[in-house]
Amino acid sequence: KRYLWGDSTLLQELPNDNEGNPMNTDTTQIDIIISADCIVPKLYPIKPLIDAIDELSGNETITYLSYEQRYYNEYNPSEEFRRLARLRNLKVEVVPSCELNEFYPANDIEIWKVSRDKINLEEEDQFDTEQKTKVSVSQEKNN
Repeated sequence: KRYLWGDSTLLQELPNDNEGNPMNTDTTQIDIIISADCIVPKLYPIKPLIDAIDELSGNETITYLSYEQRYYNEYNPSEEFRRLARLRNLKVEVVPSCELNEFYPANDIEIWKVSRDKINLEEEDQFDTEQKTKVSVSQEKNN
């Protein structure tokens, strides 16, 4: 079978776990995803890449991407990637150059670390809890 970024079939394509169940991010933790030279909007749309990262990422998954700064006349690829990532509750951070190998510097290439935004996840959990409490209190009043 052929997988296209972000077509929501990647987890179906992965091998089964030890018990024969299809892998998914609810039961299987993917620790690290590595992506290089994939943010090239003239060739590849950015949204399917974000969709694939989102599909594979659990709460503890870290994705490392190399991003080469390139001009694209329709939008800024870096800003668009970050915007789409935020919509999926993904946080994008630039890895500081002091943490990279000093023998391989490149002024036009950044390494990005993408992970779930835990602050937003905590806010969502708190909101969900508050909503469940409101529903519960409302149901008690109606009874």
